[in-house]
Parts: sequence; C-alpha cells; structure tokens
Amino acid sequence: MADRDSRRRRRAVVVPQRRGHYSLDGFLAARNNAFTRTRMFSWLTSGDVTLDRRAVFAGSIAVLSLTLFTNQYFHGGLYGPLHNKSIAPTIEISDARIDTDVLRFTIYRTDGVDVYGSFLIGVAVTDDTAGKKVVNLNADQLSRLPQHVIANRYIAKVKPGAHSLIVPLGAKAELTMNTGSARPNTDHRYRLTLTDISGATWSQEIVVGS
Repeated sequence: MADRDSRRRRRAVVVPQRRGHYSLDGFLAARNNAFTRTRMFSWLTSGDVTLDRRAVFAGSIAVLSLTLFTNQYFHGGLYGPLHNKSIAPTIEISDARIDTDVLRFTIYRTDGVDVYGSFLIGVAVTDDTAGKKVVNLNADQLSRLPQHVIANRYIAKVKPGAHSLIVPLGAKAELTMNTGSARPNTDHRYRLTLTDISGATWSQEIVVGS
C-alpha cells in the first residue's frame, strides 16, 4: 500500500494557486463551507489542482503545437518569408448580375484589420469574350456614389469615403450601379473585378439578364 501511494505521489502534479483577498472564491473559502473543500471547487476557482503528470505533459505539448502552428500560418514565424494574413482585407463577391444598363452585386468583407477598412479604388466590368473593359469606375467616381445605391445589411456599413469606397470588416451590402452607355451582349461572358488600394483584387463572373 505504501509503495502504491508513493507511485501515486510521483504521478501527480499539484499546481498551487493564491486566492485574492477580495475575490469571490477567497470569500467563500474563508467561510470554510463544506463545498469549498471539494475537488470541483478547486477546479472551478483558484484552488490547488492535482493533475497526472502525463496529462500535464500532453496538454503542454498541445498548447505549444497550437501556438507554433498559428504563428507559422498567420505570420510565417518559423520558416519562410514573414507575412500577416490578419491584416490583408478579403472581400467576397456574390450575386453579380447585369441587366441592360444596371449592374448589381453583393460584397462582404470577411477578413482584415477591424479598425482599418478596405478602400475600393476600382470597379470594372470586363467583356471576356471581346477582351475589353466595358465599365471602369475609378476611386473618384466611387467616392461620389450616392448612398441610395448601397443597401447595407449589417451594422458595419459600406460607404463612400474621401477618395474611395470604404468597406469595413463585417460589412455586407448590395450595390446597384448604372453602366452608362454600355449594354451587355447575351452571347458574351462578363467578369466583375474589384480593386483595393493595397493592390488586392477580387473578381466574379457576371450573370447577364434579370
């Protein structure tokens, strides 16, 4: 029996914690109620926690592996060139459609810094069949878009800025734009391309017709 207890002590790791004088768990422990001496109370609060050494080792390896993986994936911190995926804006385009002289499409900003918007400086429609642009809106034109052509879905709003169209993180909106004199040919294939001030571009094929 003594030999078994000795092995058990070697396997266990006691992680001591200190309760704050003004914390709720410290207040309850000072009252010395019966439930404060239970194992569950120690796990839920700042009590001493007894863990098997193998569990501590496995948990440490798992946390270390996750930390190294996320550092490499988002920043290239282990090998290769450094980068930062969390600051690069990503815009998803959906429901791109052109009918006569009206272009409609939905944009959704899914990635990038939350305090820094994506600044669209170009919206272009390319006739892939003919190999030429039929619509090309620049930064100045996008900055002067009237608000009524932007139908925002969420609290974060797409809006014209001083020199671009601002798309904050989490913003989703349907945009309706006049294509001017350009008229689509139903036999041709068209593609919508959005250009960010960073140089990033996103594109989607356009459905012709209502």
